[in-house]
Order: sequence, then C-alpha cells, then structure tokens
Amino acid sequence: MKGILIPVDFSEHSEYALEVAALMAKKIEADLFILHMLGLSEAIFTKNESQEFMQAQYYMKLAKKRFDSFLDKPYTGA
Repeated sequence: MKGILIPVDFSEHSEYALEVAALMAKKIEADLFILHMLGLSEAIFTKNESQEFMQAQYYMKLAKKRFDSFLDKPYTGA
C-alpha cells in the first residue's frame, strides 16, 4: 500500500503541502493520511476527569470543523 502522510496545522503552508501531496498521490495512486495533533495545556492535568473530558471533546469538535473546511478543496476529491 502506498500512502502519503501530511501533518497539518491549518495554515496556508499546510494547505499548500496538502495540494502538492494530493497531486502526487493521484500520479502514483497513493492514499493520503492527514494528521493534526492537538496540543492540550498542562493545566488540563490538574482538572478532574469530567472537566478533562469536556475540554478534550471541545477541542476535538473544533478540529473536526476545521478539517471539514480545510479538506473541502477541488484537489482533495472531498
């Protein structure tokens, strides 16, 4: 299996990297794997579990919204 991993931070540079990777993937018939890392504050470790869960859930939903618009490009086939 051929795959191309593209780490993204939703910046213009990430968008350009995604575009280039999508064009390359099309040429070599590879899959795209797009990765975004969530950076949670150290303060989250001092909260109780329910607060921790709520904050993590909030950031996951925010990332999903950003992914939806970030990936909605003609060159991604989305």
